[in-house]
Amino acid sequence: MKSVGIIVALPVECRSLGVRLRHKGDVAPLSPSAQVILSGAGPDNARRAAETVLEQGATALLSWGCCAALQADLHAGDLVLPAALWAEGSIYATDPTWREHWLNTLTPALNPRGGILAQSSSI
Repeated sequence: MKSVGIIVALPVECRSLGVRLRHKGDVAPLSPSAQVILSGAGPDNARRAAETVLEQGATALLSWGCCAALQADLHAGDLVLPAALWAEGSIYATDPTWREHWLNTLTPALNPRGGILAQSSSI
C-alpha cells in the first residue's frame, strides 16, 4: 500500500481535511496510510515539505488546496482532479492511475473536473 504525503500550503486548507495544523512543517496523520504536512505558500516551501514526507516514508505525494478559477464554468467548492499541471511554461502529467481511481471512487455529486490546472507565481 502506498503511503501518501499530502502537502497543504495554508492552515485553512488543512482544516478542509479535518486536520488542524498551525506552523509550517507541522505534520499530522490523516489515516494509517496518509499524513498531512503544512508547507506554507510557494514552490520552495512545497519542495521542502515534499522532501520531509518522503524522508518520513511517503511513497506518493498529493497536493491539496483551494485556488481561484479563471474559467467561467468553475464555481466555489468545485473539485478539480487535473490530468496535468502547467507551471511556468512546462506541463507535468499527473498519475493517470491515481486520477482514474479517484474519478471512479468519489461520489458523482462532487462532479470532479479535469483538464489542465495552471500555476503562476504572479497574476
